[in-house]
Amino acid sequence: MYRTLFACVFVALLASVGTAAAGSAITGSDVKNSSLTGSDVKNSSLTGDDVKNASLTGSDIKDKSLKPDDFSGSVQGPPGLQGPAGPSGAQGPSGMQNATEVVGNTAFLPDGGVASSTAQCPPGMIVLGGGWDGVNAPPVAATVSYNKPYGGTSWGVIMVDNGGGGSTFRAVATCAPGSNAAIASASAAANRSSIADDLATLQTRK
Repeated sequence: MYRTLFACVFVALLASVGTAAAGSAITGSDVKNSSLTGSDVKNSSLTGDDVKNASLTGSDIKDKSLKPDDFSGSVQGPPGLQGPAGPSGAQGPSGMQNATEVVGNTAFLPDGGVASSTAQCPPGMIVLGGGWDGVNAPPVAATVSYNKPYGGTSWGVIMVDNGGGGSTFRAVATCAPGSNAAIASASAAANRSSIADDLATLQTRK
């Protein structure tokens, strides 16, 4: 009978100990310091959340065990040395220099009439652009029929009076030095008509 009672008590104690152990988790305080090694930890089971900040040092990391993917951009090394200067670039084309403004003849625009003015660039220069001004008696009722380059080296303006009468104007051109090839090219492009041809066309229509 005593043996039966002792066996029952022993079984009950084991059951209570097992229940207590199953109901509580193991923490770091339950593990002796330095008692665990890498072989006790399942591969890939630990993450950054499992490691206390600033608890690891370089001596805890095996040499050459980390790969670039392990840093995820969190570590930036010191700036590298300044590289050697690159080769010089090719010389660019020379720009337009010494541009100058040239004014044409002062044209008198009679009542109901047609008049023209031409601003001619100096030799060796090409026309970059142009326009006109009204001198002392600018037109107030006139149509600017032509306002364009002629021959690549001049700028011409032709106006038709619409009833104002007695006005004056003159062509103005912006010129710059150009090579013979540039002058020839500009002349070919702008030489489709001369200012005399355009003036004659307007006079015929009048």
